[in-house]
Amino acid sequence: MEEDIKIKLNLLIQEATPLLKGNDNEYIEKAFELSSKYKATIYSEPQLVEFQNKIIDIATLAVTQIGLAGKALVSIMLHEIAYDFISKEVIIKEFGSKVSAIVDSLNKIKKIDTTKVALHSENFIRLMLTQVEDVRSVLILLAIKLYEVRGLKDLNETEKDTLCKELSALYAPLAHRLGLYSVKTEMEEQSMKHLHNDMYKTIAAKLAETKSSRETFIAQFIEMLKNSLDSMGIAYEIKGRPKSIHSIWNKLKSGRVDFDRIYDLFAIRIILDSTIENEKADCWHAYSLVSNIFRPNPNRLR
Repeated sequence: MEEDIKIKLNLLIQEATPLLKGNDNEYIEKAFELSSKYKATIYSEPQLVEFQNKIIDIATLAVTQIGLAGKALVSIMLHEIAYDFISKEVIIKEFGSKVSAIVDSLNKIKKIDTTKVALHSENFIRLMLTQVEDVRSVLILLAIKLYEVRGLKDLNETEKDTLCKELSALYAPLAHRLGLYSVKTEMEEQSMKHLHNDMYKTIAAKLAETKSSRETFIAQFIEMLKNSLDSMGIAYEIKGRPKSIHSIWNKLKSGRVDFDRIYDLFAIRIILDSTIENEKADCWHAYSLVSNIFRPNPNRLR
């Protein structure tokens, strides 16, 4: 194994260590070496290195962006050699039935024809979720698509169009369904940037124009809340962020408002360092403190 690849694999295992159990790290290394061994029989040296980098990068995204570990990472290492190089029986014997189920489901859903996904996106989501034995296979597929998103610039125009349409119609809604909101947002933003670049630039420019006033409001918002939140006696953090360009575009597409009448151009998040048994009560307490100062307006929440 080349030294750079070995270092990269070790960094992946180090990143995943808090989530690993038992001999997970040994199985990950074993699966990686097995895949590399079989791919070396058909790939040139540069192709093999590209393959090794790809599966480590996908596995790293699975850990850092989705929270997968253990058997899911082993499955990422193995799925491209199953079942051309290694049989289902061997996977079960060497890595267990759960890994086999994930690999089997992942390869099954990767083969689903998504050429008409834009017309029947909800049906595709249901089909994908009903085709799997283990939901980790769907999560791995999202990690693969996120990897492809980040390599969008290396694709030709046809490949970019196909991927971005799938992201918009299938994979971003699927990520949303599974609670992976940062993954969903990145997929939406990148697909919009490619498919509707003029609108993306227009909204981005308008957001830039109001950046200073938004930052001032966020600072004032935080200052007004600090004393009230301090009275709770627990640690907290307040973060402000702009709403995603794709989210704003959806509001504009509804036809009900223009940009100047979209009020929720940014969001403010209060993160409480609460105990598990008190977190619901603490969150409601914090919400009541906010609503005492800033009265909710239902008409602007629609």
